[in-house]
Amino acid sequence: MNESGDKLRQLLRANDIPVSHFQTGTTPVPLLFLHDELDKPIGSIVYKAIGSLAGHNGMRSIQRFVQSSALPRLRIGIDRPADRADVADYVLEPFTPEEREMVDCQVAPVTWAHIVAWAEGMVKGV
Repeated sequence: MNESGDKLRQLLRANDIPVSHFQTGTTPVPLLFLHDELDKPIGSIVYKAIGSLAGHNGMRSIQRFVQSSALPRLRIGIDRPADRADVADYVLEPFTPEEREMVDCQVAPVTWAHIVAWAEGMVKGV
C-alpha cells in the first residue's frame, strides 16, 4: 500500500506548514510532484498540470490527502517490466548501470530545468 499522502502530511507538519494550505479543491496545489511512470519509455519526462493519475498509487494517495485533482507533476518514464506480474518489484529495483548513467547524464538535468521553470512560474503567478 502506497502512503505518499501520509508522508506529505508528515512533511508539512514537521515544517509547520498548515495542511489547509494544500487542500485546494480545483486550484493547483502549490507543489510539484515527481513520480515514476510505467507507461512512458525510460528517460522520458512529461509535465502534467491536471488530469488523470494514470493509476499511480502514490499520486492517488496524495490526491486523497490534498482533496484536489489539480496536482502539477513531472511524470518520469521507467518503462514496464517484461513480465507485467512483477510491477511492484520492478518499480523498487535499482537502475542498471546503463540506466543509472542515462538518468544522471540526461534525465536529471532536464528534470532540474523543468523544476526551475515551474518554480519561476509559481513566483510570477503564472
